Amino acid sequence: MKTKLLALYLCIILFSPTISTAITFQQNTDRQESQTHLFFTEASFDRLITMLLHIGHYPSMSACIIHNTTVIWKKGYGFSDLETHKPATTQTIYIVASITKTVTSTALMQLYEQGLFELDDDVNLYLPFPLRNPNFPNDPITIRMILSHSSSLATDPMAYHWFNYSNPPPIPWYPNPWLQEYLLPGGAYYTPEICDTTQRPGVYMQYANINFDIAGYLVQLLSGEPFHEYCNDHIFSPLGMARTGFRLPDLPIDDVAFPYLYDNRT
Repeated sequence: MKTKLLALYLCIILFSPTISTAITFQQNTDRQESQTHLFFTEASFDRLITMLLHIGHYPSMSACIIHNTTVIWKKGYGFSDLETHKPATTQTIYIVASITKTVTSTALMQLYEQGLFELDDDVNLYLPFPLRNPNFPNDPITIRMILSHSSSLATDPMAYHWFNYSNPPPIPWYPNPWLQEYLLPGGAYYTPEICDTTQRPGVYMQYANINFDIAGYLVQLLSGEPFHEYCNDHIFSPLGMARTGFRLPDLPIDDVAFPYLYDNRT
């Protein structure tokens, strides 16, 4: 409970319109108006964020606050490399994991706006292999289901291909034949746990990363461009996101924060 309250407290602070020495909360009571002023110095604000990072077991954070179109505050906290105690800065680049689902959805919906598919189309209209949940073989899996995690595909406990940093995209065996070998019964990486046995496609929301492996592949198939190149050309570059991408060699590697997972067994 203490952790949740502190996290909520930080959210209230971070999402205020401005950073100043005073934050005002207004409350209406019957026919009276009262104001409570909370005063923060920059040092006390820094201590609060540092404390929350410690509670959450996060080694670093880089953040900013934007008012309208102006950055009014930015700062880095903690260490982007724990071994060398390299401080995080406002230029630190982070591996953002599932936030890439937002990018993938944007890419696919750009192609939707071009009229290249309908959201309720069966993915088999575009995939080079027949995708079905073998427990519900007559039920189509649509693009809408893929994007909404309601495809009846589940997450297998095996490690995902994106933990492999040995080579940048394009990876010869991904997205295909890896997807086919992973999703189809009899495939080299297939296990029955991949498909829901009780909920048919379109009925139940079940978060599964594999949905967005398929979505990324659809971007590639529909656009005719490798997924990472499509995102660079049609999302990152137009937005001026010059320090964003899916390939580590394309980034200033010294600015990339080392990824960590907290092990609560130690």
